[in-house]
Parts: sequence; C-alpha cells; structure tokens
Amino acid sequence: MTDMKDATGHAYDPEIDVINYGRMAIRWNTLDGDDAPLTALLNTIWKTFKQVTLPAKVHTTAGHPIPGFRIGKQMHETARSERLYLKANGPFCLLD
Repeated sequence: MTDMKDATGHAYDPEIDVINYGRMAIRWNTLDGDDAPLTALLNTIWKTFKQVTLPAKVHTTAGHPIPGFRIGKQMHETARSERLYLKANGPFCLLD
C-alpha cells in the first residue's frame, strides 16, 4: 500500500481507521449579569476533564506537532498499539 498525500503534504494510508474526538457544548443565559455560576460550572468541567484524560503528544502525518491534545488513557493505549489516526480540528494525527 502506498500513502496518499493531500494538497498540504499530509500522507494517509488508503485503508484508514479514524478516531474522532468528542465535543461538549454549554448553553447559558448571561443576560442576568451573574457569571459566577457559569464560571464555577466551567471550572468543575475542566477539572473533571483533566482528571479523566492525559496530555498526548501528537503530530500530523506530515510531522507537524499539534499542541494541547488530550486523550483518555484507554484510547491512548489503543491508538498507540493499533497505530490509529486521530482526527483533530484539522488534519489527521498520530501519537508520537
């Protein structure tokens, strides 16, 4: 199998297994002028997120590092052992 390259030079295996990331959204009415409950909620969410994920060093298939990536421990082990591509908000990535 040969890798395919896109216009930016990123290479992809023709038979690709991709793991997409999850998203979380919070809707809050700030018109009441009291942002304290929202700030407390966001701090709790961020603290929990950091407890259940690990920082992960990843790079694009062209070798460019992607900062700020976090991943759950089990998925980190699976992605590493199976050489899975990870989908960030942009190019496909691999664990370093």
